[in-house]
Amino acid sequence: MALPIWGAELPTGEYPVQQVTYDDSDGSYGFMILNAPQGAAPFFNTDDLQLARLTDEAIAEGKGPHLNHDGEKMFYT
Repeated sequence: MALPIWGAELPTGEYPVQQVTYDDSDGSYGFMILNAPQGAAPFFNTDDLQLARLTDEAIAEGKGPHLNHDGEKMFYT
């Protein structure tokens, strides 16, 4: 579950990521996202995250690490 540190829940969408941390004591990830909508928390903790590798095509297009939120799950690519 995504737990905002402050502010409102993160709306669905794709967000560039500035920083990710992993807490191995509880298995949670912490994110600092860029371009968070006004009123949304730029910092999130979650222990329900799916990880994926950037495709070669995405890398060739210059796409960097990002967080996708579909309203129910978060995906970090």
